[in-house]
Amino acid sequence: MVDVSTQVAPIMVVAFSLEEAKQAEFDRFYQHQYLPKLLSVAPEIKNIVRYQSDRTVPATASEAPSGEFLTIYELASTESLKITDEIFTRTGLAEEMAEFKRWKEQVSGFSRINYQLTYEHARRPAAGRFTNQHLLYFTSEVLPEKVEEFRQWYQVSYLPRLMADIPSISALRRYSSWSGNAVSAEKADTAIAKPDARTEAEGEAKVAGKPSKPVGQFLTVMESANELTLASSIERMAAPHRVQENEAMQKWLDTAVKFTASNTYKPIFSMPA
Repeated sequence: MVDVSTQVAPIMVVAFSLEEAKQAEFDRFYQHQYLPKLLSVAPEIKNIVRYQSDRTVPATASEAPSGEFLTIYELASTESLKITDEIFTRTGLAEEMAEFKRWKEQVSGFSRINYQLTYEHARRPAAGRFTNQHLLYFTSEVLPEKVEEFRQWYQVSYLPRLMADIPSISALRRYSSWSGNAVSAEKADTAIAKPDARTEAEGEAKVAGKPSKPVGQFLTVMESANELTLASSIERMAAPHRVQENEAMQKWLDTAVKFTASNTYKPIFSMPA
């Protein structure tokens, strides 16, 4: 139950939604051509797990924090974060990127964001992080002037107590978006991408009057063994004896957190197998 170095296990998260009628064809390409080829040309990527929303958490006005599908890439090091844009420009990936560009025109809500680990609870599955467990997935944006104060309360008090109260959560980690090249733009990961694709995307965002990346963007991931244990964990979060922690969280949401959303995801594909 300790803070960890940001040098440990950074991740890259790709999110999007896709019409159900197109999923089978897309999955064949994405899971058995695109992702294997990407892994083969990018030693910076340690493993890949793909998830689909199962809507255990009821949708609210804010909806899911990402899309219906997540692809989480666990990276080898913080150094790997600096070249994630370049990975998608490699010559050996050109054919797959061209096909991915065609599919990208058919998905909605596409984003790609890099995160570095800021907190990890000592409890974790023996197989390691992101090992085909079900996810409870929170995203939030914290007011810049409140980031450190909220971090102290959330990581030192709230999360350890939560894990003590809910033993069916098998792992918990918190990440912050990496300012070096966090990407959330429609032009990211395009076919024959340019080395300055991120700069172009940021420029488009500024022209549109939108920031390229929210300030103080965070991700909390809780893992559980299966759907039943995850549902039980969510139910226990609202147990009567946790009313004090939940009220304290609500105060923070009212005063320091600009945005928060949550959803649950089930694993549907992983590499290496």
